Amino acid sequence: MIMQGFDITSPIKLYWNDLMNYIVRLHQDKHDIILLMGMNQHLYSKAQDLQILLRNCGLIDPHILCHPESPEVNTYQRGTHKIDHLLISQELTPYVTSAGIEPFDAGTVSDHRGLWVDVALAEYLGIHKKSYNLNKKRHIGSGNPTICAKSMSKLQDHLLSNNVYKTTNQLYEHIHQNASYDSQKVTREINKIDRLITQGMLAAEKSVQHNRPPFSKKLHQGRLEFILAHMVLKQVMYKTDRS
Repeated sequence: MIMQGFDITSPIKLYWNDLMNYIVRLHQDKHDIILLMGMNQHLYSKAQDLQILLRNCGLIDPHILCHPESPEVNTYQRGTHKIDHLLISQELTPYVTSAGIEPFDAGTVSDHRGLWVDVALAEYLGIHKKSYNLNKKRHIGSGNPTICAKSMSKLQDHLLSNNVYKTTNQLYEHIHQNASYDSQKVTREINKIDRLITQGMLAAEKSVQHNRPPFSKKLHQGRLEFILAHMVLKQVMYKTDRS
């Protein structure tokens, strides 16, 4: 590295120096930062690279911001310190709504914890939220109690007529009263009950979704082509480039 003209001879030190200079340049260009990385250092490491990065780049830990009294947890399963970090620019702090550290193996199998932060992007970007008219024919919600009642009544009738409740109770008692029950037979019964419930839910949904817009692969393809043609026409008319 000396032969290549580097003043810093340690690859690790060079990495930290390059990262810090890159973040400083981004800040100078008015960019805000969300940095997530496995640093293999904690706040009190002797190397102090993390402390220097925080100090020189103006980064903060949103987890500490949201949970100032929370004790430090290990983010590596075979370690005792927080060596993985999620850091953000100070300018983002007013828009942080929550932050946290996940348990091990949450979402995916890993010997490292997941770190996350929620940012109110619409407010940060200055975007005014718009309300959209949803196709209510595709939704069942508490806003329409008549539809909800009809759907639930249809599902209840299906479950009763197919003895789903009775069969489920009998299966439950059989499992708890027989330690050496036939697992394959029980699995088949559970799958049968599951299919009956699914059929009932689909039937209930269908009973309240009248005049549903038609859908087909050809229609979907035609709709996408129309949207694309409309976008191209807009670009030509207003001389804009939305690519």
